[in-house]
Amino acid sequence: VVLVAGKTQSEWIGMFGDGINEWLEAWKEAALKFSQMSTRGRLEVVESENHASIIDSDAVFKAIQEVYDKVKKP
Repeated sequence: VVLVAGKTQSEWIGMFGDGINEWLEAWKEAALKFSQMSTRGRLEVVESENHASIIDSDAVFKAIQEVYDKVKKP
């Protein structure tokens, strides 16, 4: 499971300026390709989180639990 934050941090807009949309699309495309490296992989966009806050979101716990449950099954 590859999680991508749905919100953009304001600092990134300042860093990338007019190129922010292209950068974000490239990031999402790379994340999608990464998720496709596994036969059961998938990409999930967490709309309510940004890059800094996603680590503390329920989505991370749920993704870990999902993978654990699948691996645990015989």
